[in-house]
Amino acid sequence: GLTHQGRWSPHRRRSIGRSVEGTGSERLVVALQNHDQVGNRARGERLHDLVGVDRAAAAAALVLLSPFSALLFQGEEWAASTPFPYMSDHSGDLGEAVRRGRRAGFAAFGWSEDEVTDPQDPATFHSAVLRWGEVAAAPHREVLDWYRSLIALRARHESLAPVPLPARHEVRVRDHVVAVQRGSLTVLANLGSSAVRDAPRPAGDVVLTRLGPRAHGDVVDLEPGGVMVVDRS
Repeated sequence: GLTHQGRWSPHRRRSIGRSVEGTGSERLVVALQNHDQVGNRARGERLHDLVGVDRAAAAAALVLLSPFSALLFQGEEWAASTPFPYMSDHSGDLGEAVRRGRRAGFAAFGWSEDEVTDPQDPATFHSAVLRWGEVAAAPHREVLDWYRSLIALRARHESLAPVPLPARHEVRVRDHVVAVQRGSLTVLANLGSSAVRDAPRPAGDVVLTRLGPRAHGDVVDLEPGGVMVVDRS
């Protein structure tokens, strides 16, 4: 939606897209991950498998508190333990060609054949079936509660309503801490793998936190995956 707004595309040899100016931000969809990004990995790992549950949950705060429509990839909202590998059910030569093509493609990135899931194996499909019973267990329950808290804040706070594009909000990044200002709200999220000490603390009342940010004076300490949402209204 934002990349191609009527500009010339050398690949297509024509201008593509149109301006989004004046379009409601809810018309654009944002996501941390989708079936293409997960399924096109060699083993179908989800984001939290790669960066950890805490950092993925912090990134979710930036998506769900954005002005855009959020897409949640099946089971993301509880950090599902099941992968989502590429799978197929082709017969004959086509099935074998898909199997060979997947292995050859990932071999170029250094993956050995036994590390790439077989898309034709029924076990690949069964590995992706969500385990609904795990929702009540740790850490899945805690992640689901966090997503619900973010969605509830998004629904009730006027600063988080959709806006006409281009949506201009102040965004600052320092030591892996992303600070996004939306109206009276400021969202701080530590996306890094290490704690950040003495990050600038926005003025206002704390309305939502994760992993217990410790504020002292006009600064705050954030653990990896730590989030603080402050309202100055």
